[in-house]
Amino acid sequence: YGHRLFEAQTTTPRRARRLSERIGGMAGVLDAEFSADGKVRVEFDRDATTEEQLQRAIESAGVRMRKRLSPPPPPEQRETQEEDPLVE
Repeated sequence: YGHRLFEAQTTTPRRARRLSERIGGMAGVLDAEFSADGKVRVEFDRDATTEEQLQRAIESAGVRMRKRLSPPPPPEQRETQEEDPLVE
């Protein structure tokens, strides 16, 4: 399982509730919470969806994302690892 914190554009409390319901209803999403101040928290099943799919769904709902607040997953949890060019 994974969880991500994002910062998005601010919105009204009513729209934040609707966005929480919409994204929370996606396959693989365990919980989604949007707040009017632009904070977004999503808990999801990594086997059912990806962070990129979540971000696209949020943006397709008309929300402009500003930045990711939570760190990326540790290397052992990433699907594809890039080789470090400094390590031989």
